[in-house]
This record gives sequence, structure tokens and C-alpha cells, in this order.
Amino acid sequence: MPFEGPEFAQVWRTFYTENAKQVGKPLSAFELMLKKLGARPEAFAVLMVEKAIMGNWQGVENGGTARDFLEWQAEQARRPAPAAPTTTPAEAPEMNTEFLAQEQAAAAAKRAARLAELQTAA
Repeated sequence: MPFEGPEFAQVWRTFYTENAKQVGKPLSAFELMLKKLGARPEAFAVLMVEKAIMGNWQGVENGGTARDFLEWQAEQARRPAPAAPTTTPAEAPEMNTEFLAQEQAAAAAKRAARLAELQTAA
């Protein structure tokens, strides 16, 4: 499979198993289709397979695929970029100086108690 996404896997499975025109095709035909799909972005490949299913096509490309891809790219370019997250992640405890001071004090207290215990035993 050229893509790992579940959406592609699902649409490909539908195309491969539920299209009567796919019955009896050699495995090499499917490998070629997957290779062609893998040359495109995953989102467009999903659209190609969906069109093939809706049109009951024998393959995933047709004479309009190149034009469709150019239109798809133009649409992607017109879409606004995703907004950056507005929240900042919480400060990690190991970066919190108050937390570090408390941890160091607790460790020092444990060392002092252990040292006192050893001195009493000797």
C-alpha cells in the first residue's frame, strides 16, 4: 500500500473487492494502480479511488485525472493554513523551579536521615 492512512485503506478495499470489473484482473494490474496512486498525495489518491468506485471504472485514472489533479492542487493552495495552537502547554514539573527545590530538599532529608541511621548503628 502506498499510504498508511485508514481512509485510503478503506476506499481501496472497497474498490478492490466490490467492483465487479476487478474480478479476474492480474495482481500486476493492481500493483500498477497502487504505484500510480502512490505518485500523488494521499488525499488526492483517495479522491481518485472514490471517483473510480462511483464511475464503476476498471482503473483509477482516466483522461481527466491530470486536470483534476491541477484543480485539486489549486484548491489546496486557496485553503487557509491551519491556525497555530493558541494555548501553551503546561510547564513540566521538572522545569518548575519550586518543584525542583522541593525534590532536592526531600532528597537531602533522606540522605541526612540515612547518615544519622548509619552513625547510630556504628
